[in-house]
Amino acid sequence: MDTDGVGGVSGNHLGEWMVGFAASVPHVNCLTAELQALVKGLTLDAQMQLLPLEVETDAEEVTKLLHSDTSRYSNLLCDCRHILKMLHDPLVRHAYREQNGVEDQLAKLGSRIRLTNELKLFVTPPLLVSHQQLADQMGMTTQRMVPTTQMREDFAQGENTCFVMDQIILHACSWSLLARQKRVDRHGKNT
Repeated sequence: MDTDGVGGVSGNHLGEWMVGFAASVPHVNCLTAELQALVKGLTLDAQMQLLPLEVETDAEEVTKLLHSDTSRYSNLLCDCRHILKMLHDPLVRHAYREQNGVEDQLAKLGSRIRLTNELKLFVTPPLLVSHQQLADQMGMTTQRMVPTTQMREDFAQGENTCFVMDQIILHACSWSLLARQKRVDRHGKNT
């Protein structure tokens, strides 16, 4: 049976590792793998009660599908929407692939894991991603070219994005979860 690897990581607002995962999933197509990664990552964050969240994925189509009524992926989309609702409906947004280096490495690891329903969990960064994790925390940059049509779309949506150099400050997972830790004082104000 053909399989795909999926992986992700949840980090705090400082870019510090909280938990990561890798798994193997049955191959259907790339979008199904991305949706399965999102379900697995969101489920993990719900179980660990990592709130509040910001969710990022390098699969822009996933962000669009979450707001559509397509029947092709209805089971996976229903699962995603249900878990997102349990997590207080965090925003799910697109992040460029260069911002997901750690997740990409975890997904590659997932592709080498025997197909089971279990996730391989990492409470500390595994050695194969530690270099990428450090580069991300240091704000290392990577060059990329973005089509002018994409620039127009992003600017039309009000995104403030640098297109020649993407600075990698923080990231989360391929389904890309970023758990933000907020402190609230006794009067309910953010600190």
